[in-house]
Amino acid sequence: MSQQRALFRQEALDFQRLRQSGEVVLLQPVATKLLFWSLAAIFAAVVGFLVLAQFARKETVVGYLAPTAGVAKVLVARAGTIIAVHVRESEAVEEGQPLLTVAIDQTMAGARNVIFLLGAAKSFIRWRAVAIPLANYRPELRRDLLAHLLLWPVASLLYMYNAIVAGFSQQITWRGITYQLKSPREAVIISRDFP
Repeated sequence: MSQQRALFRQEALDFQRLRQSGEVVLLQPVATKLLFWSLAAIFAAVVGFLVLAQFARKETVVGYLAPTAGVAKVLVARAGTIIAVHVRESEAVEEGQPLLTVAIDQTMAGARNVIFLLGAAKSFIRWRAVAIPLANYRPELRRDLLAHLLLWPVASLLYMYNAIVAGFSQQITWRGITYQLKSPREAVIISRDFP
């Protein structure tokens, strides 16, 4: 008896069998794209500022300074810029007399504090939302509150890092299949990790 020819090729049947694990949908919400491009613009602005900004020039010399009349160690609470000098060289000073006025740049410290406080506030709101349905476990939840408040800003920074990396990456792995993204509508399978 002669063997009948199959209606479809074996490769087509194998491909249909693999499609049962799902399809890749390459659509991203507008908010995600807007967030990515906003972060990219902020990053570009920061890099541009760092490249184009002018900084004070420093010189390194070898040797020692030998003052002629005594040495005084003057300490400030934070690094800053001297904006006014209240005494002249070799002038006698008294205890408690101001020597310098130092301007402290708190812009970056303020931004870090705002990011930390926003992360902690988000963590507290989530903790409260979980505490409502789990009222019987309130003592255990209170015990972990401090960890949530301190670690949530770290999670926010990790999420931002992952979002930035994902914006520049062209490969994704989903359900054991690695895809190379060619365009918003086209992806190529690179490898399959099936047992």
